[in-house]
Amino acid sequence: MQQWLKAHECIESSTGVYTDVSLVSPGTLARSFKSVKKAAVLERDNYRCVKCGNTEKLTMQHVIPFSKGGETTSRNLVTLCELCNQELADNTDYSLFDTVGIHRSYDRAIINHLWYDIEQSRKAAQLSDNLMQTRAELW
Repeated sequence: MQQWLKAHECIESSTGVYTDVSLVSPGTLARSFKSVKKAAVLERDNYRCVKCGNTEKLTMQHVIPFSKGGETTSRNLVTLCELCNQELADNTDYSLFDTVGIHRSYDRAIINHLWYDIEQSRKAAQLSDNLMQTRAELW
C-alpha cells in the first residue's frame, strides 16, 4: 500500500483513509472553505476553542494540516482561538478529533444508529475500518 501512496497524490481524511486527489471534490482540495462549512464547525464546537475554551478571535484549523495532505472538510476542521492555532502551527494533534467527537478509526455515520448496542457498534466499527482499508488498497 505504501508504494501506491508514494506513486499517487493523495489526501488523508479524518478517518485515516487516503484518497487519490483525482477522485475528490474540488472543495475538499481547497485550502479555504465556504462560510456554511465554517458555521457548521463553529456550531459543532459550541462557538469556542476546543483546546482552551476561549470564545474570542476564533479560527478554523485543519487537524491533519492541509500542507500535509489533510482534506478541507468539516470532519478535518476544528475551532481554535488564534493563540492555540498559532501554537499548533502545522503540527497534527489527533486528540482534537476525540475532543469534537470524530472517531478516527471508523466513519461514525455508518454506525450512528447503533450506539445503544455495544456489540453491534463494535462489529460495525470493525466493518467500517475494513471497508476503508479495502477502499484504499483497491486503488
